[in-house]
Amino acid sequence: MNICVVTVTYGNRFHILEKVLNSLVQEDIKEIIVIDNGSSQESKNALNFFISKSSLPIQVVLMGKNTGSAKGFKTGLEKALQTSCEYIWVLDDDNLPLSNTLSVLKKYWIELVKPESYASTALLSNRIDRQNFLKALRTQNPNDILQKENNFMGFHWGEMWEKVYERVMKRNPNENVKLEDLPAYTKVAAAPYGGLFMHRKLLEKFELPPEEYVLYMDDFAFTLPITRNGGSLYLIKDSILEDVERSVYLPKSKKWLHHTLFESKETVAYYALRNMLFFTMKYLKKNSFIFNIHRISFYIFITFMAILRGELRRIKLLKKAIRDAEKGHLGMDESYVL
Repeated sequence: MNICVVTVTYGNRFHILEKVLNSLVQEDIKEIIVIDNGSSQESKNALNFFISKSSLPIQVVLMGKNTGSAKGFKTGLEKALQTSCEYIWVLDDDNLPLSNTLSVLKKYWIELVKPESYASTALLSNRIDRQNFLKALRTQNPNDILQKENNFMGFHWGEMWEKVYERVMKRNPNENVKLEDLPAYTKVAAAPYGGLFMHRKLLEKFELPPEEYVLYMDDFAFTLPITRNGGSLYLIKDSILEDVERSVYLPKSKKWLHHTLFESKETVAYYALRNMLFFTMKYLKKNSFIFNIHRISFYIFITFMAILRGELRRIKLLKKAIRDAEKGHLGMDESYVL
């Protein structure tokens, strides 16, 4: 298999990216495309030095500034299509493959994907710290990787007990789930970039990531149309990626008053909340009455949380995110430049 790896890095993160690149040394990789999305000069220098000493076939694309994950990965996939590689494996710059991560993907590609399905099938490596991954494997319900239908900014009454249990008891709802007891793979409705493995024919058939999302939900907006149009995404249990850097959305335990609106920087919170709502309205809103019940409930809960945390000023940001989502005003916002 001729494989091209695509990754996007930014800020001062070469110390993280270096671990990922080193993990690929023993793999049969034809080309590695690194999208430099506004990295610091220190990281640029370190990457250039690494390339000068490494045998890895690395191509660096300088974006000049942080253009967001959507444009970064879109550019990376466009560059991959310009190579002679047949297969593309997408990694976040902190997705550390294990020694057998890629070989397991190759094995299941041969088992699950027929040549006539190359343009409509992708595989996904497993991230064992992602609760939606574990849930999808356990239930074999493709939609369990997504938020529930008719949620509002992630709020849904059907998940309240689970969230209360998690935060009050400070326990992971899936902590007793053993990986070895789960099925070898499952279909999922959508997928993040990290760990996505596909043939170039799929990228030639479907639209590339929508760069107007800028940051967050662009990966699901890119992959959900694949399954909505008859394609298949398979989550492979034993193809494991370890996240070098833990996401802000995945703390070891969530505080009772934890919410993206308050825990994230303003720029991150704005794009995450705006895009979450826009994505829900476009793909997951099935019942206006239930959706509006969740909307009213969310406003009550989030205002209560803001008062208790003394952060009512963040409600202004929230209102702008909701207003822009509802009007379809996407793209980079001048008030929240990356």
